[in-house]
Amino acid sequence: MQTMPLRLVAEPTSALQLARLSPQREQVRVQIVCLPPTAGGFFSFLPWLKTPSSLQPLVPADVALWGVQLDWTAPWRFAGLVSTVTDALEAQRTDAPLVLCGASLGALLAFGVARELRRRQAKAPLGLVVIAMCAPRHYQPPAGWDAWQLSDWRSHLQREGDTPAEVLHAPARLEQLVAQLRGGLSIAQDFTYTSEAPFAFPFATFAGEHDQLYPPVTLAGWQEQTTNACAAFCYPEAGHLALLQVPAMRTSMLVDMVETVEHWMEVAA
Repeated sequence: MQTMPLRLVAEPTSALQLARLSPQREQVRVQIVCLPPTAGGFFSFLPWLKTPSSLQPLVPADVALWGVQLDWTAPWRFAGLVSTVTDALEAQRTDAPLVLCGASLGALLAFGVARELRRRQAKAPLGLVVIAMCAPRHYQPPAGWDAWQLSDWRSHLQREGDTPAEVLHAPARLEQLVAQLRGGLSIAQDFTYTSEAPFAFPFATFAGEHDQLYPPVTLAGWQEQTTNACAAFCYPEAGHLALLQVPAMRTSMLVDMVETVEHWMEVAA
């Protein structure tokens, strides 16, 4: 698979990479730029390019898929990270419409990038896709996480249910994961919601019915961030981030997401 990475150094101790995940093509109808959950990277979205047997490609060939990779342990501030992501987007942006997509903390970052584009008077996105994240007005990071011991993190991750057992019970691997999670939570703790005018472009939210962190009801507030439509999708049996990690649930979500983006494009045309 061809990738075209763009590496940007924001500070001496931090770096960010924006990589093209789908093959480069002459004709691109839309760009989808994906911001990962804490401790994730562009690899979180590589499975989107795999085609299940007997199905058409989930992401059409003329859709350019991009992913963000960053060093979660670097001393990022929320605003600085948003600015760096926006710089990277503007450096590679073409005339094709842009869809911002974020999962968990990545959704807050995508929301911040949309606001930063507006502050720069840049072309607005075609739409915003939110996966497994409550409305920004109501976001609060877990309390007391900065004092957690490794056993506390293990219990927390077991409750979420998305971490492989071989990681939970291997101290070295768990410590590595916890270092990244601490970095992500530091970024999230630095996020402060401020009231601004809603956007004019549409949103779509994707929630798991069994998400213990952000149940579907907590995503309803995204509607207030747009004067346009805010489509809401909910998937039975899905926990937090299962829509990224469980193949069958991922397939269902991608079918709905691609249909939604196609609809946005028809309306925009």
